[in-house]
Amino acid sequence: MVTTTAMELENNISQHLNLMIAGNEIAITVNGNEIGRFIPKVSRFGACKDMFTIPPEYFNEWDNEIAEMFEE
Repeated sequence: MVTTTAMELENNISQHLNLMIAGNEIAITVNGNEIGRFIPKVSRFGACKDMFTIPPEYFNEWDNEIAEMFEE
């Protein structure tokens, strides 16, 4: 998360928008007190990459179940 003052945000809005595009949350302060946050909308594929893992056994179980659906 990036913290900035309202004045810095006003003077450097394009820089802060680029930070949001990169996925950073921005906290805005006035006189040292946080007054709000800009939270980027997650719209990119892979935004959660490496945030969690799925064990390989999970896929094996589903592969067998799906394969059985097509066997007749």
